[in-house]
Amino acid sequence: GDFLMLPDKERYPDIAHSYILELKYLKPTATDAEVEAKSKEADGQLLKYSKDKIVKRLCSGTQLHLLKTVFRGANMTICTAINY
Repeated sequence: GDFLMLPDKERYPDIAHSYILELKYLKPTATDAEVEAKSKEADGQLLKYSKDKIVKRLCSGTQLHLLKTVFRGANMTICTAINY
């Protein structure tokens, strides 16, 4: 799942951060290699979204953070920000 989180500049003009969150889910039986592949897939998607002209326009005036979370079953195996 993909989420774009933007500050409400009308009510909170001092908030200068926006976020794209990429969530990935794998079955509990997924291998470490499958988790790593999903993690890399999330990286690619986040980078693609961050370069989108609409996203750039919506996030103007804020620092954009790219976050990914990968679950194997109910266990969160990866939760990190990526640099771009």
